[in-house]
Amino acid sequence: ITVSNDSALPVDVVNLIFRVPAELSFANTTTFVNPRASSGCGTSCTATQEATWNLGTLAAGTNSVITIDATVASGIDSGNLINVPVRVTADGMEDSINLQHVTVIENP
Repeated sequence: ITVSNDSALPVDVVNLIFRVPAELSFANTTTFVNPRASSGCGTSCTATQEATWNLGTLAAGTNSVITIDATVASGIDSGNLINVPVRVTADGMEDSINLQHVTVIENP
């Protein structure tokens, strides 16, 4: 997940909320580039839980990347789609940003 600040000003208190879809689970030991902290799931994130990351301040023109090494539930075949809801909030934003990311499952 990449959160970017494309504006000319810094954005403060940026938070990302990732609601874990029923088809996924992951250990809360993700690879971070710049996020300050994660919380919300404890050591394991399972269906319908919310993983949250406090990204702090994003300077103008910068981004923060969160990589999640998720496990796909058994019975989910290659070609199936998983909808992943993501929400971004920050100080001074009138509304939060709500996105639906669609991922295609590719089993080896």
